[in-house]
Amino acid sequence: MTGQNRWQHRWFPTYFAIRRWWSQRLTGGGRLLLLSLLVVAPGVATEQRFAIEMFGGILSAFVAVSLVGRWFRPHLELRVSLPETVCRGELVELKIQARNLKPRSCYDVHLEVDPEDPVWECVEHRIEPLTLGPNQLVAGSLILRARRRGLHVAPQIKLWSSFPLNLMLARRYVDSATQVVVTPAFQPVEPLEPRSGTMSVQPASPDTAIAQGDSREYYGSREYQQGVPVRRWDYSAWARFAKPYVREYEDRLQANAAVLVDLSIDTSSRQRSGWQRADRLDDIQEDGEAAISVAAAVVEMLLARGWRIQLFAVDDRPPWIQWDPPQDARLQLMRRLALVKPDSRSSATSPSWLETLRNSQLSLEGLTAVVILCEWGDRQQEQYAELLGHVRDVEIYLPAESFGAAPSFVRRPPPQPAAVERTVSEVLAAEITVESAEERGAS
Repeated sequence: MTGQNRWQHRWFPTYFAIRRWWSQRLTGGGRLLLLSLLVVAPGVATEQRFAIEMFGGILSAFVAVSLVGRWFRPHLELRVSLPETVCRGELVELKIQARNLKPRSCYDVHLEVDPEDPVWECVEHRIEPLTLGPNQLVAGSLILRARRRGLHVAPQIKLWSSFPLNLMLARRYVDSATQVVVTPAFQPVEPLEPRSGTMSVQPASPDTAIAQGDSREYYGSREYQQGVPVRRWDYSAWARFAKPYVREYEDRLQANAAVLVDLSIDTSSRQRSGWQRADRLDDIQEDGEAAISVAAAVVEMLLARGWRIQLFAVDDRPPWIQWDPPQDARLQLMRRLALVKPDSRSSATSPSWLETLRNSQLSLEGLTAVVILCEWGDRQQEQYAELLGHVRDVEIYLPAESFGAAPSFVRRPPPQPAAVERTVSEVLAAEITVESAEERGAS
């Protein structure tokens, strides 16, 4: 709301209240009834009997409609559920549970999402007008698509009913506190296979190995064989069989990675080279979004291939450092990518996390450095030669269309789609599969 609109609402509150009531509380028939009341009003002033009788009849009907509408006004409790993470442009099912809190039935209740919502777009409406008995619970769903990435709340649900005479509207907006991380849209990238220099033995689980020496790689016991190295004796089996037994382990190798995302763009270098998208803000934002999509694809690929992302750095936030990444590492990393804002920096400026890594003297030895850039220029070559010169393995990713002549070893994934296409039937089939798996697990 602009300053002028705020001034108008302050000095003419009655006018705007009537205008809001006219647009939000009356249907087309209700507005026609009210207009007919205003048309015959001059006849009442001139004391015409026909006009007085008509005015009284219309006014009585209007009051009766208002009272009946108030009696049948629905009072529902809504609960909505969405996945924790949603990919931008992907179809997702919003599940809604509605409970009637009134001691009497409510009829013809509609639930829908505001079509002007800046984040959520309703693709398919799967909730028919509801009729609920006292304290009755019903469930339905809406198929939505997220328009932009970020940390958002579930969409606002508009609840309305024009029962019984379709003249007055009972309408209410229900907000939800459910937060959803909308991740960037991306296409899968080629798997990154770890090299021998980046492999390390997966340590035992901290909560069990420290206490009893076990790990998740233990798979049984065997008799002791002379000359074979012993990792740990199995004393319980030794006491049971009166023979020395040892525990058998399978050493699982796992690669560790440091993912570094640099969204800075050198506009001056682009202008000097005659780059056609040098200083247009929309194009700079588009290049940043393309790099963020590549970063999301790289994170998804690394975690799916069994990599442990121990360091993740993007924008001006302190680097994410987890030597033993938690179970929800994907959610934490995607949340960071969802909230980052691409910007343009001068050639003399470097990402703040770059200075943090230099000043802290953080060792990246033993990690594969996976670097995602917006462009490849002289500044990028100098900065990463200084920072990553001692790292044995470096993988650099650039968007499909980026500024600069990158060397051949730089990886360029395919162009990222504007939206992840998935049909409504596929969304519902996936939901049914998940629910069936949960039911089998419960049984």
